[in-house]
Amino acid sequence: FKQKTAYEISTRDWSSDVCSSDLDAVGLSLLSGAHLTLFPRVMEELRRRDLGDVLVFGGGVIPDADARALREQGVAEIFGPGSSLKAISSWLENALDSTEGNEA
Repeated sequence: FKQKTAYEISTRDWSSDVCSSDLDAVGLSLLSGAHLTLFPRVMEELRRRDLGDVLVFGGGVIPDADARALREQGVAEIFGPGSSLKAISSWLENALDSTEGNEA
């Protein structure tokens, strides 16, 4: 389990960690207001590395209109303040099961 703030690493370093760890999904939690900058950078870097199949989701204080824009850019889901860990893990389990079903 690795945890670093978005300001501690570049998106290039971050996507390198995703690649070397062979992850199926990554979650970003942003409270800085930089979600419209950081999510697209991460998505772009993952696609550039041919990792576009990695499920990207996140949360934080993200306005509904911004969450819709991020989903349109390929972010699978955005969870707002007060989202329970149970709801997030249930969603993640279902999303990963769906992804595995599509690969079969």
